[in-house]
Amino acid sequence: MLDDHGKSVAGYTGTVNFSDSDAPAQAAGDGPPLQHTFTSADNGAFKFPVTFLTSGAQALTASDNGGLMASVTATVNPGAAVQFSVDPPPVEVGVAAPSR
Repeated sequence: MLDDHGKSVAGYTGTVNFSDSDAPAQAAGDGPPLQHTFTSADNGAFKFPVTFLTSGAQALTASDNGGLMASVTATVNPGAAVQFSVDPPPVEVGVAAPSR
């Protein structure tokens, strides 16, 4: 949590709710946590991984019950394929496979 001057508010102990615009990432559990309750041990900072699964502009938003809100937008570019596979159709023994 940052103050108006961009400095961490070490004593912040509110609950922050997170959301993002990437529904497939949320469904896969790769999105942000739903919420985090800050404790004094957090010193006003909390880190967590987020993996967006959909290319294009994606937003990450944090808000607390006191009316504070922050949002950031990132552009996700698709990476190169790391695997390619082809699954042949099932073949029954003694039955000719269709020709293509």
